[in-house]
Amino acid sequence: MSYTTPAKQQAARKPHMCDWCWTQIKPGEQYVRYRFYDDGEAGTVKEHPECYDAMQEAASNEPDNWIEFTPGDNPRGCNCGFEQGCERCAERQFEKDCDRCAEMATTTN
Repeated sequence: MSYTTPAKQQAARKPHMCDWCWTQIKPGEQYVRYRFYDDGEAGTVKEHPECYDAMQEAASNEPDNWIEFTPGDNPRGCNCGFEQGCERCAERQFEKDCDRCAEMATTTN
C-alpha cells in the first residue's frame, strides 16, 4: 500500500536536486516537497513546481494515479522522457546546466 503526504510548496533555504529532472533547485527558488511511504520504504521528494505538475500529469494516466520514476529521466517541467521532437520541450527554454537538454536543443532546432 502506498501513501503520500500532502504536497507543500516552499522556498529552498539551501541547494537541492529535483527528483524529477535532476537539476538543481537553487536557494530562494520555490519547490514542492512531499513524503511517500510504499511497502515499508519512505522518502522525501523535492521537485520544481513545473516538474511536480508534469509528474502529476503522468501519474493521472495510470489506473491508481501512482508512478515510479528515476531522477533525471525527464527534462524540467515535462514528462516526455527526453523524447526527440517533444512539443512541450520545444516551446520551453532548455536548461542551461543540463547536458541532455543541450543535446535536444541542437537536434530539434
